[in-house]
This record gives sequence, C-alpha cells and structure tokens, in this order.
Amino acid sequence: MSAGESDSRLAVAEFLKYAEDEKRLSPHTVDAYRRDLETFADFLDQHRGAGWIWDEVDRLDIRSWLGALRSAGRADSTLRRRLSTVRALFSFLYRTDRTAANPARGIRTPRSVSKLPPYLTRAQADNLFERLDELSAMPYDLDEPARIRRARNRAIVELFYSSGLRLSELHALDLDAVDLRERTLRARGKGSKERIVPVGSNALAAITSYLELSDRARSDARPGTRSEDSAGGPLFVTTTGRRLSRRQIQRVVQGLLEGVAGAEGLSPHALRHSFATHLLDEGADLMAVRDLLGHASLSTTRVYTHTSKERLLEAYRKAVRLERKFGRRSGWTLYHLGSLLHDLGDLAKAEGALEEALQVDENLADAHYELGLVLHKQQKSDRAVRALDRAVQLDPANPQPDTVVVEERRAR
Repeated sequence: MSAGESDSRLAVAEFLKYAEDEKRLSPHTVDAYRRDLETFADFLDQHRGAGWIWDEVDRLDIRSWLGALRSAGRADSTLRRRLSTVRALFSFLYRTDRTAANPARGIRTPRSVSKLPPYLTRAQADNLFERLDELSAMPYDLDEPARIRRARNRAIVELFYSSGLRLSELHALDLDAVDLRERTLRARGKGSKERIVPVGSNALAAITSYLELSDRARSDARPGTRSEDSAGGPLFVTTTGRRLSRRQIQRVVQGLLEGVAGAEGLSPHALRHSFATHLLDEGADLMAVRDLLGHASLSTTRVYTHTSKERLLEAYRKAVRLERKFGRRSGWTLYHLGSLLHDLGDLAKAEGALEEALQVDENLADAHYELGLVLHKQQKSDRAVRALDRAVQLDPANPQPDTVVVEERRAR
C-alpha cells in the first residue's frame, strides 16, 4: 500500500469515527458510509491509479463514479445515498483542512421519483383496530404467557399508530421511557436525538393492560430467569424477558395486518405513515407533525402531504418567515418553496422564491434548473437559457436541462 493510499484510508477511518462519536449517527448509518466509501475508493484506484489522495479528487471524478454506478444499473435512490456519503466526507475533509476545496459541493443530486409512502386508509385503520378488539374480547381460557403476548402485540400496534414511532425507536423503548401519568414517552431517533412524544388514550390503555399482565407474570418468575427485568429494562419483551428483536416486532405487526384487506405485506413503517397522513388530513400543522416524527427537515415531512399542497405551501412560507426573522435564510427551503409554487402554477411567485434561493446559494443546480423551467413557461427565453446553462455547468453529468435549452434556443 502506497503512502497516499494509506493516508486516504486513514482519513476515511477518522471521518467514520467522527460520524459515530461526534455526530452520534447510528451504527447502521456508519456501516453504510463505510461501504459507500470503500466502493468510491475502489473506483478511484482504477480511475486515478495507485497513490491518489483526497485533495486531488475533483468533481469530474465524482461524476464519473456516479455515471459508472448508473451504467451498472444502480437505482437513483442508491446514487442519491452514495452522493450524500461523499458530500459528508468532503465536508469533513474540508473543515479539517485535509482538502483545499470541496469538490462534492454543487453536484446535482439525481432527481427522485415522488412516491407516496404506503399507509392505511381510514377504513383499513378502523378494520385493524376492530380486529384487535375482537382478539381482546376472546375468552380468557388461554394460558398466562399467551394472554401477555396478546396484550403486548396490541400495545405495539397501538403505539406505532398513536405516536408515529420508527421501528428502531419502538424496539429501543425502555420501561422508564414511558410516563403513564404525563401520557408521553421519550423516543431516541436518528443521530441519537431524543424527543418527547405524546401517547394517545387507546395506546395508553393498551400499554397499561400489558404492563399489569406482564408484571403479574414476572412476580411468579424464578429468580435470575429474566436478566433485563428492571425499571430501566425493555418495554416489549419475549416470554423469557428478553427485549423483542426488530424482526419479531415486524412479524407481530405484519401478522395483524394480514387480516386487513389491502394491507397484506405492509411493514410497521406503514403505521408511522398512517399516523402522519391522518394527522394532516385532520388539519394538523405540518411543522408540528415534523416535530412529532422527529424529522430534521421540513422537506422530509413533505412526502406525507399528498392531501393538501396548499397546507404545505403555508408551512413553507412560515418556515421562510422564521428564517428571515432570525437572519438564517436557507437556500434549500426557498428552493422547495419555489418548486411548490411552480407545481401550483404561481409562476411569478415561484420565480421570486427561486431567485432568492440563488442569492443565498448561487451553486444550487436544482434551483437554476427549476428557475429555467419557470422562466421558459413565462416565455422569458434569454433568462431561461442562462439559468438552464448554469444548471448544466454546475452538473454536466445530468442531461435533464438539455432538451429545454434546445427548445428555447430554437424558439429564439
């Protein structure tokens, strides 16, 4: 191994340690980072030859790598994730003076196809809880472990739907994270960020019933048979007192959803999606739902707003007002506002929002592209071509603007 290669691998190891220790990212995220960077380093070994260093890597290298991945049939979602990893690496290297520039900045993210997350309709949710009621009303001729399992499984489903938890969050819940008196729980989300989440009355009743049954069973257990049985132990456990695994929780939820028409095969995450969708259907504030879900960005919550773009528009406007008030404008927030205004047909306001986004960050290729489309629709040919040319300049590997540029030039 050459000195350059050794230094490059050492820089990656330091970045991964930073991601784990300081950013407090989950082990799954750090492992994904490691795999992505190993793939990128292997590509650079072939593309640049032995002895390359990170300070020599440029935008063309990154775009060539993305092009190779696309040629190999990798999905756009994979390309977006791997580009995000490389961006995070170069941000770290630049901040720690290991590179003179950040070549990942300004590289356009492959556009995603907007897919609605799977969720239960109101009728399906009603059917699910009717099924749970029927199971709870069954005669109590089962043995005690079976009754505890039935109560536990209901509590799991009720809590997913009541509080919108991720599978990893529900799996990690301990007894002392649930405050029955205050009707809240502490969820530890991505990046080990902790948030307080309300617990609905039905979920509260189901948890209480489960705890009463399981506490009675534990009082009769032989000493030493339940190693995690303590006030800070796991909330959801097996019959032997061990924390339920994620796969076991998945099987519980999927088994109950099998009895609901049209919901067969859905995962526990569908209950989280249903929680968000039904709240927004009832007029809940998008920013409040973002906080309940533990999203870092409002744009992540945007996927749940398939029922009301107008409500989403107001949420983005509110976010922009707050950012302006505190002097912390975000080019991405303004870009998303402009994109949404474009979708709704308000071209003049979309143009204004996108131009403001580019005042904040001139290197947002997506904003240049979106602005070009808006100007094209308003027949502002000269400015449209300039915006689209700039989008191509920032990200020449992405051919999307080319057809519009050609059309505009022909019109001129």
